[in-house]
Amino acid sequence: MDKPILVAVVDDHAIVRQGLVGMLSRDDRFEVAGEADSGFKAIDLVVDTQPDVVLMDVSMPDLDGIAATRQIKKLEPETRVIALTMHQDRAHIRQAFEAGVSGYLLKRNDLGDLIAAIEAVMAGDIFLSPGISRVVVQAFLGDRGDVVAGGKAD
Repeated sequence: MDKPILVAVVDDHAIVRQGLVGMLSRDDRFEVAGEADSGFKAIDLVVDTQPDVVLMDVSMPDLDGIAATRQIKKLEPETRVIALTMHQDRAHIRQAFEAGVSGYLLKRNDLGDLIAAIEAVMAGDIFLSPGISRVVVQAFLGDRGDVVAGGKAD
């Protein structure tokens, strides 16, 4: 078996953080590097453990996930960051990707999407939560009418 993917979990809500750690810990493909409840602690955790992937809550009180991601990408450019959030507006999505995230996952998604996101970013791809595809395509097209001809986008 290949070496497990080392994942750091960052969220200011203990129950969310502990749930993610528990789910990942039960899967042999992953090893949890540690967890943090703030952006400042996330930076220290990443420098100390050098995880492959960071699951980063976007909204946190002291230093938000976007600012923390900017710092992490400066210090550890090879570390992949997946924004984990409830925000699906254009501003948050743009800021997250400008900060250097490799994936954007909505908290309403399930474990299968989380695993798909981790695998995608580890393969060098960008992961977009299915729930934000319409926003991303509209931003790309500059809000030109219907996004998907003959169908409805996410």
